[in-house]
Formats: sequence, structure tokens, C-alpha cells
Amino acid sequence: MMTNGGFEPVFCTIVPPHILDRLARNEDPALAGPARRSLERDAMERT
Repeated sequence: MMTNGGFEPVFCTIVPPHILDRLARNEDPALAGPARRSLERDAMERT
């Protein structure tokens, strides 16, 4: 029985920049890519 209208719950958090920086340097592209894009987007929004 669906009680939430068929939608998956959304979980949003703020990841500190120093954590994103460390993830962006990870060898695994599945971790590094999204972290790098988040840092780039953050820099763009702040300028």
C-alpha cells in the first residue's frame, strides 16, 4: 500500500566543501565526478 502518493522520499543535506574536495580527488569517477561538479556549481553560485 502506497501512503506517499507513489513518490520516493527526498533526502537533502549540505556537504561541507572540505568533504567535497576530498571526494573530488577520489580515484573512483562515480565519487569524484559529482563532487567536482558540486564544487564547480558552488563556485559559480558564489561569484
